Amino acid sequence: QSVTGLDQYIPSCKEEHILLLENKESFYSASSGTDPFTGYLYLGGFPNSAAAILIKKLAEASQRISCFCDLDPAGILIAEKVQQIAGTFVDFFKMDVETYETYRQYGYQLSSNELKKLSSSTDPHFTSLIEAIRAHGVGVEQEIVRGLTPKWGINHAILQFFS
Repeated sequence: QSVTGLDQYIPSCKEEHILLLENKESFYSASSGTDPFTGYLYLGGFPNSAAAILIKKLAEASQRISCFCDLDPAGILIAEKVQQIAGTFVDFFKMDVETYETYRQYGYQLSSNELKKLSSSTDPHFTSLIEAIRAHGVGVEQEIVRGLTPKWGINHAILQFFS
């Protein structure tokens, strides 16, 4: 992966709403629909250096950023890292207790080591979600969560290139 020239990138459109996705399956399953997103960035887990530069550039240009990750310890920590990189408010898309409870029955059992990772979370936004995950010991992967029907636009090609 190359970040050459990426530090020169300047978002050209105003009023963008970019959705960052942890998993490739969710990125590729997005199809024409009616959600508010105008661009998408596949993270592949914790943001790599190219993704981090792009997140910073989007935040510096006051673009609206949302993040959608697994509802599990790693997903929460990835979302927090995105917010830290952005240095500004990031909307956490479908990363809440209501979504968790809706899909918990389709989740997977977390190990005690995975559950321990929840203590690394520092964002109060996730307090209720963390309590629910601890109470049930179950993680939910974003691929099973419905409600993401992005519109592919010009930014899709640009953001996919950097993944």
